Amino acid sequence: AHHKVRLAGVTDVQLLENGSRVSDKTYLYGLDRCVERDLGLKNVENQRWVRTKQEVQALMNMLNNNIFSHRPLDAKTLQYYVNDVVYLPTLYNLYAKRITKSSGWLGKAMDESARRVVEACGPG
Repeated sequence: AHHKVRLAGVTDVQLLENGSRVSDKTYLYGLDRCVERDLGLKNVENQRWVRTKQEVQALMNMLNNNIFSHRPLDAKTLQYYVNDVVYLPTLYNLYAKRITKSSGWLGKAMDESARRVVEACGPG
């Protein structure tokens, strides 16, 4: 485990989104698409979210991703991190409600999420 931190109870929201779809399940949608398509954010809030992502991604390209190693984090980079997690509980609830209990997708998503955590953390 990285830095002796153990993860448990993690559910991959991408897998939930995929399982909640009635259409093609071939590809996973990224967080950007999920937020923009499924949350129905007010225009101002959505624009702020997208603008922050774009500005930090442009900095990442210019600085070869080194912005994340600078301490303390600047306000824009910190907001980028916040953007990546702030809507996860809402997306989780939305997708979990869409999945029917009889489909088995919720269990599949949770099992696969647990497997991915073990793989990502490695032994220890």
